[in-house]
Amino acid sequence: MDLNFQEKTDCILKKSQSEDIENPFCVGISENLLTWLGRGIDSLVPKKLSLSEIPDTELKVSIHKGLIFRNVQVPIIFKIDAVNNVIGFSISLQLDFYDTNMPSPSYALAECILKVKAEPFMATSYQNYLAVSIKEIQFDGEITYPTLNTEEIIRRFGSIDNFKQYVNLIIEQISQVHVESEFNNVVPSLFSGIELPNTWRFVERYEVNYERMYYEEGTIINEPHGFLFIVFSVKSLLLPPPCQCMHGSQEHSDDLKSQASSDQLSNDDFTKEDRWTTVGISRPAVQEIIKPYTHFGQRVDNTFLSRKGVAFGDVSYWFQFQAGNFKINPNGISIDIAFDSGGHITGHVRGPLGAEFNFKAVDIRLNIDKIVLQAVVTHRPNRERRGREIYVQPHVEISKPNLEIEGPIPWPISEVVEVIAERFAKQEADMLKDTVNKGMTFPLFISRVPVDGDFGLYLERVDFYENSSVVITGLGTDD
Repeated sequence: MDLNFQEKTDCILKKSQSEDIENPFCVGISENLLTWLGRGIDSLVPKKLSLSEIPDTELKVSIHKGLIFRNVQVPIIFKIDAVNNVIGFSISLQLDFYDTNMPSPSYALAECILKVKAEPFMATSYQNYLAVSIKEIQFDGEITYPTLNTEEIIRRFGSIDNFKQYVNLIIEQISQVHVESEFNNVVPSLFSGIELPNTWRFVERYEVNYERMYYEEGTIINEPHGFLFIVFSVKSLLLPPPCQCMHGSQEHSDDLKSQASSDQLSNDDFTKEDRWTTVGISRPAVQEIIKPYTHFGQRVDNTFLSRKGVAFGDVSYWFQFQAGNFKINPNGISIDIAFDSGGHITGHVRGPLGAEFNFKAVDIRLNIDKIVLQAVVTHRPNRERRGREIYVQPHVEISKPNLEIEGPIPWPISEVVEVIAERFAKQEADMLKDTVNKGMTFPLFISRVPVDGDFGLYLERVDFYENSSVVITGLGTDD
C-alpha cells in the first residue's frame, strides 16, 4: 500500500539517515502544488516578434489556459515521475498573428500542447534556490486553429499550407531548447512566473546544507501523487537563545490562520490538499536545533517584610535547568529536565537608634520532585521579520517546590521565613514554569514573509512519528 504524503516524508528522513546524511531535514513538494503555483503563468508578458519576411505582421507567443485539471482550465499541469527521476509538465501554447497596423483582432490563432521533461536542481549562490533545467520538449497532439482569416493568411503567406508549415517551424524552434533561436527560451522562461518552494531559506538560528533530492510515489487523500523531496543536513549555530517574548499576539494566530486559509482557496477546483507541502525534521535534527536551549539558569533576588514590620528578609537564589532525554511521542515532544538550585536568606532588623542590630543568614534550596515537559509545534506572528513563524511551544508541569532551609533558623530570619515560604508556595512554581516555557521555546523556520509573490505556507497539521521525526504540513501560498 502506498504511503500518504506525511508518512512518505518520515520514510525519506529514515532513508536519508541510512544513507549517512547527518541530522536530516527535508521539504516535500507534490505535483499538484506545482500545478497550483503555475496557475498564473498565462499572465506572463507574451513574447513578441516582428516577422520581417511577412508584410505588416507580428507574432505574439503566450501561454493560455488550455488544459483541464479537475474541472478547471489551467495553463500548466505537472507530473513528478518517480520511476525516471524527472519532473514532467504539459503547457498550453498560443501563437497569435496580427496586423501591426491593426493589432486587434488577430487574423490567425494557433494553439498546441507541449510535453516537457525537466530536472530540478539546487542553484547555490548566497542561499539555496530551487531551479529547473529543461531536458526535452515534445509536441503533443495536434495544432488547432481557433481563428483563421483565410483571405489575410493567403495574402501574407501565399497559402494556408504555407502558414501551417510556418507555425510548425516555430513550434519546432520552441521545442529545440538547446539550439540557439529566437524561441529557445520560451519554455525555460515560464519559471520566472512560478514561485517555487524555498522554505529552507528561512530557517531560524541554525543552517541547512543541501544534500540530495528524492523522487517518490505516494498518496494524498487516497489519490496517487508524485513527490519531490529535497533533503538537507542541519547544523546548529549555537547562538544564545533570543528573548522569548510572545508579544501578546498569540491569541490572534488562529484567526489569522483561518482567514489566510479561506483567502487562499478562492478557486474551489483546487483543494487544500492540492497545495500541501511538508517539512520533515528528523529526531537527530531536532536535537541539533535545540542545543542552545538545553541549559539555562536564572538568579532571583527578593525582599520580604514580616507581618510585624520590623524584620526583613532578603532572598537570593539561583536555579538552572538541564534538558536531558529527548523523545518524539505520537502527540508531541517530551524532554526530561534535571533541576538544581541554591541560595540564601539574610535576615536583619530595622529598629530605633541605639537598638541591637542582628544580621543572620541561612542557606536554602528548592526541591522539585517532578518536571514534565511536553512540547507541540505551532505558529505565531514574528514581529521582527514581519512575517509568520513555525516554532516549538513547550508545556511544563512542575510539582510544588519545597523550600528547604539548612540548619537552625535564627532570629530575625524566623520572623520572615513564614512569609517567604508562603510566597514560594504561591508564586515561585508559576514563575519557574514560565521560565522553562520561555527558555525552551525555539523557532524552526519562517513560514511566510511579507513579500508579494514569495512562497510561504500556513500551518495545516503536524504529525509526530514516534522516536523518528516531526512532519509539518503547510498550505502553500504565493500571495
